[in-house]
Amino acid sequence: MTSFFATTVPVADALWNAPKTYLGMGLDWQAEQDNWLQKFVVSHKNPSIALAATLNPEELASIASNTCQLVNDFLKAKGFNIQLQDQGPSNMLYAASVLKLLGEFLAGGETDYRLREIGKPAFRLGREAKVKHFDFNGQRVVVIPTNGGFSLLVTRPTGVVGFRMLDDWTNILHTMKPTRGNGVLLPMAKIDEVGIDVKDLCGMFAEDWIVQEALMAAKFALTPKSVRFEAAFAYSARKGMTMEKLPQIGDYVADHALYFALVKRNHWLPLAAGMVDVEDLSSIVVNS
Repeated sequence: MTSFFATTVPVADALWNAPKTYLGMGLDWQAEQDNWLQKFVVSHKNPSIALAATLNPEELASIASNTCQLVNDFLKAKGFNIQLQDQGPSNMLYAASVLKLLGEFLAGGETDYRLREIGKPAFRLGREAKVKHFDFNGQRVVVIPTNGGFSLLVTRPTGVVGFRMLDDWTNILHTMKPTRGNGVLLPMAKIDEVGIDVKDLCGMFAEDWIVQEALMAAKFALTPKSVRFEAAFAYSARKGMTMEKLPQIGDYVADHALYFALVKRNHWLPLAAGMVDVEDLSSIVVNS
């Protein structure tokens, strides 16, 4: 599978909204210093939660519990196969959120078209579907409204994949300008479930909670009548783990084999020098 999908809405909903019901309080999730995905999710928290607030319970639903089976049953009931590992109820939080978007086009598409360059069948949406055309740096962007309260936007791939697609489309939306056009020919697709790699979210921390496992999957369908997108995000977090302290600004991090010298003041020749291989560095805290 070489297709990519991304959404921060169910991620933010599960991390920040879901625990409020179960714990009676929100968790202030923070990112590790050098973790791009964690920083991305935290930086997109507010617009993601704002989007979540516009959706009804059929479009976005979440659950949180210290019982893993309840969350896994929720995922199954919502039509997803991803399942969290049960690590028991003690000091554990399991949570999940499922996003389901369905938008029917304002007029059905005509079939019996073909996309010759890629050799795939297509359907056409015309003026009656309220199709609008835009230009983005010489590249055509097509906007197709739906009755689901959102529009489908399509353009040629820019080379960006993964969660960076969200910022790429934000840039397109800010930059594109209206231009003349007619209808649009689109391919058809039906992807039942594909995993989204979010394992880098493991290690996110809030107070004395830390994410242990993170799973995500998405579904997508594009037909002459509608566009459908679904995504599920689930995670487990443990309370009471010892938190690693993060380096402070300006710290040098000796994250490598240890090359050292012991030097006496006013002498150019070291008393001693050495290089300790990574394999020989201690795996436990040495106090003396």
